[in-house]
Amino acid sequence: MDLDGADRNPERNDLLDELLSALGGAARIASVRTYAREASLVWTPGRLPLERPLDTTGLSPSLAFMAGSGGREAREQVLRVAGGRARLAIVAVREKDGRPESETWMGDPVLTEARREPRVLLAHARERGAQTRAAHDGGIEVLVTAESLLYRFDPGTLLCAGRTHTTSGASSLYLDWRPVSGILTPWLEIETHSLGRLERRVLGVAYDLPWPERLFRPSSG
Repeated sequence: MDLDGADRNPERNDLLDELLSALGGAARIASVRTYAREASLVWTPGRLPLERPLDTTGLSPSLAFMAGSGGREAREQVLRVAGGRARLAIVAVREKDGRPESETWMGDPVLTEARREPRVLLAHARERGAQTRAAHDGGIEVLVTAESLLYRFDPGTLLCAGRTHTTSGASSLYLDWRPVSGILTPWLEIETHSLGRLERRVLGVAYDLPWPERLFRPSSG
C-alpha cells in the first residue's frame, strides 16, 4: 500500500508529519520493501486459567502460541515483503520434557500483526482513518477506531511508547529504540494480556534485503 488519502485536518497532518519525521522521515518509511527480524521470547503466564478455545482477539500470533504451548522461552523469526508476502516462524522449548515445539504462519496472520506495528501504522495512518491528537502530557495519541487500537507517542522523542487494543485489553510497550538503516526501530517489546506477559528481545533487524520467493511457500516449512 502507498500513503494515500491525505487527512484534510491541518493540525492532524502536522502531528502525523512530526511522528514520521522522528521515526526516520516519510520518504524513508514509505520506501521500505522488505523487513526481517529475529528475536528471543520469554513468556510469563498470567494467573487466570487458559480457556479453550483460546480467544486470540488483539493478540500477536507469538503471544497466542506461547500461551498455548506450555513453553517459557522461544526464538522467533519474521520476514515480510511488500505486496503481502509474510512468514513468521517460532521454535519453543517445552519445560516439562525439553522437546522442541514449533509453528509457522504465512500471510494474513502475520500481516494482521504487522499492521499494528508503529512504523506500519504511521506509513498508512491516513488510509486507515487514524485520528491523531495532542495528548495531555505533551505527547501524541493516534486512535484507529475501526481496529480498536490506541497508540501513545512519547512527548520527548515522539517515538511510540505503547499501544492498547481497546476491546481485548492486550497492550504492547516499545522500548530501546535504535537506528537501523535510517529508521528508528524498537529492540525490546513487551506484550501483556490477562493470559500473561511476553518479552521480545530483538537480536537483529534488517530492512530492504532480498528474500527468495521459496521462503513464502507453505512447503518451505
